[in-house]
Amino acid sequence: MLHRCNQLISSILVILWLGIFSGCSDSSSKPSQSAQKGDQATALQHNPPAASPPGAKPGFPLAKPPIVPAPSSPPQSATLPTPASTASQPAHNTRPVGPYGIRQITLGLNDLRQAGLLLLGYYDQNHCWPRNEAELRDALREMPAVYKAIQIGDYIFAPAKNLNLVPGTQTVLIYEKLPDKAGTRLVLFGDGSVKRLNAAEFAQLKLPPP
Repeated sequence: MLHRCNQLISSILVILWLGIFSGCSDSSSKPSQSAQKGDQATALQHNPPAASPPGAKPGFPLAKPPIVPAPSSPPQSATLPTPASTASQPAHNTRPVGPYGIRQITLGLNDLRQAGLLLLGYYDQNHCWPRNEAELRDALREMPAVYKAIQIGDYIFAPAKNLNLVPGTQTVLIYEKLPDKAGTRLVLFGDGSVKRLNAAEFAQLKLPPP
């Protein structure tokens, strides 16, 4: 009985001793591992890892840059053809007159009627027709277009060639120098009437020599 107790005590002591010894071994090994880690950190600070040489491939895949589509060129507006320059247009209120040319000023029936009233009034007041351009301009001051047409030669003032003409149905005061495409002309007579005459009718008129 006593012998068994001694064996039990011895076993307990052995177990305790082994536990104490293993604990000391663990505690002594931990500082050494910490020291090794500290040495490695110090070595890294003094000797940093060498940079990768240019052109070396990294050890991990890099993200590829996004592909940016090329900007599309804006639609170009259709280029319209440049119209060819038109020929110079005739002056205002002009029209072709057959094969003879272009009349710069075209007067109407009413224009000549108004001019006839003014000229007859001038004759009644002065007992003669206007004898020069100044008197004609004064007589037709209310119808400047008629005076301008006579001045540039599109219309002829017949009394300028013969001041002895007297008012009447057979006396021609103003007529168109050129016929129109139909061959007709406007004629203002000494009684104030205005007629449109064809070539045959116009040829029968008694006009003062040019």
